[in-house]
Amino acid sequence: MLGETSDRLVSEVCNTCALDRSFREAPVALWLEDFSRAAAHLERLRTRGISELAPWLDEHPKEFAVLVRGMRVLDCNPAAARMLGYPDPESLLAHLPDIFLPGTEAVLRAKLTALFEGHSEVSIETPLKHRGGDAIQVVVNMQLPDSGAALDSVIVSTTDITSRVRSERALRESEQRLDLAIWGADLGVWESNFPDGTSYYNDRWYRMLGYEPGELDNDISTWQDLVHPDDRA
Repeated sequence: MLGETSDRLVSEVCNTCALDRSFREAPVALWLEDFSRAAAHLERLRTRGISELAPWLDEHPKEFAVLVRGMRVLDCNPAAARMLGYPDPESLLAHLPDIFLPGTEAVLRAKLTALFEGHSEVSIETPLKHRGGDAIQVVVNMQLPDSGAALDSVIVSTTDITSRVRSERALRESEQRLDLAIWGADLGVWESNFPDGTSYYNDRWYRMLGYEPGELDNDISTWQDLVHPDDRA
């Protein structure tokens, strides 16, 4: 059925989706996309003997552009518009090119590769541009129908993970500052988890005692063996 979807049928699917309350009222940002043309073109590439799509697209950028044009956004729900700062889905769809950033190309390439390789589920992180001008980080989740089914009405969801990404970045930076402080002070660090009996020793701790990092087991018994018998109590 790939490639047999007419513009009339796509329009009918879109209109049906517009009346679907579950699509409209979902709290998650949802998109209705048509992959049928891209999938049909990918099938033609298969018949030409192309087995690895990603490196082939790197050598044929015009083919990548053709495939991207075959991936069409048909509709989105109000949650998608709110996530990107637009008053309604119609406004977002009218400004669709404005939300794409350089990192979006990698997501499109991953989607195409997933179609080519027959994956049924894909989850990818990418930046998108908010109407206010800032970039937000989202997770794109795509679940394709069973192999052989038409790809003319695929639901794709996006989740804003900007706060999580910022928190993770702040945590990494805090850990780096702590590591630098410990390194600058030339401190040996020992941490023990008494409930499960595991321990952590940093490299300086090992070397202070004349060992190479990782030479001793990360177990509470290591400390028990090294401490002076008179001090164990």
